[in-house]
Amino acid sequence: MITRTRFLILGELAMNGMRCFAQFGVILSVVTGCLATPVFAGSLKAPNALTAEYLRNPVGLDCASPRLSWKLEAVDADGRDLRQTAYQVLVASTQKKLDRDESDLWDSGRVESPQSLNIAYSGAPLASSQRCHWRVRVWDNASSEPSAWSQPARWVMGIVRPKDWRAEWIGANALTRPPFDLRGAQWISSDGSFGRTRRKFFTSTTPVNVATPPSSYTSMHNGIRWRL
Repeated sequence: MITRTRFLILGELAMNGMRCFAQFGVILSVVTGCLATPVFAGSLKAPNALTAEYLRNPVGLDCASPRLSWKLEAVDADGRDLRQTAYQVLVASTQKKLDRDESDLWDSGRVESPQSLNIAYSGAPLASSQRCHWRVRVWDNASSEPSAWSQPARWVMGIVRPKDWRAEWIGANALTRPPFDLRGAQWISSDGSFGRTRRKFFTSTTPVNVATPPSSYTSMHNGIRWRL
């Protein structure tokens, strides 16, 4: 009788152990599945490879409305016939504002469009040296939910208005440079094969010595072009 009871107890303990092991296996499987599979709202991953004027995080853009672009990738690598149906762009003056969804420069709202190339910035006027931080999300034809937001990108404006230039001409030391006056000289445009240069007409009272520069050089003497 004692032996039979012992077997019954051992059998019950074994069954309980198997139940606990099975429950642990189910929990572990669920947790592992959650860790292995990233969560995306739509059928497309967050847009990537963000560019402004075809450049990543450019500095010194001189156009008033930079063109923004991004690339798309499906959540399921085997997905077929997926396409963007709408997008939303946020642009902020600081990264902290963008992180808080404070798009003080531009919030495009949801725009029904499959276009992901050359989206012209249409927000507040941008000032010279303005820093612009932006991100984008998209909707697709297989889901009603948007994708995750892209990683932030930025661009920095150059000189937008001529009056914003603060530069001055640089040159040799005024005390040691040759006594040649360039006042009155004007910029001229070449025929496209040479760079920008300055021109001033003068009459030389001494013989002209021409030095050969390290690279190709073209000069004009009495209306004749000389290539060195």
